[in-house]
Amino acid sequence: MIKHYLKFATRSLSRNKTHSTINIMGLSVSIGICLLIYQYVQHELSYDGFHENTAKTYRVRLDHYRNSSMFSSEVLTSPALGRSAIQTIPEIQNMVRIRPMHEDEGVVVQNPFDDKSFLEYNLYYVDDSFFDVFNYPFKSGDPEHALEDIKSIVLTTKTAEKYFGDSEAI
Repeated sequence: MIKHYLKFATRSLSRNKTHSTINIMGLSVSIGICLLIYQYVQHELSYDGFHENTAKTYRVRLDHYRNSSMFSSEVLTSPALGRSAIQTIPEIQNMVRIRPMHEDEGVVVQNPFDDKSFLEYNLYYVDDSFFDVFNYPFKSGDPEHALEDIKSIVLTTKTAEKYFGDSEAI
């Protein structure tokens, strides 16, 4: 039976070469596009899924208009927006503001126990409610008290090893 189907398909393809080529190319392109869309959706759903309230977490973006054209910002809003939004919109349970440091803004980090110092870029300023909204696992320390002081920081394991080696970072 399969032999018959293969013979029929071969004859049909050889008789209608142009039509067959167009159909095969269309099928190939559509399968490729479906795979790309699937991969994109899979990627978008793959990160930050470990946070407890991902379904209730939203990101605010400011769009502005100039000469009747809309421009999107880099997800930046006014610093006062968060506090005023939480006061005027009763549905908001909590909010956190995250601001990256400027490109030319760096911080010198020095270990007090040795003479090593590091110039760090790509750091972020966050509100003290950051760990109330996002649930990152802590190797040591307490997430509830991690950002109480204005000069406090939270380090990743890799950065803590870079600064402190094998000794305790806290």
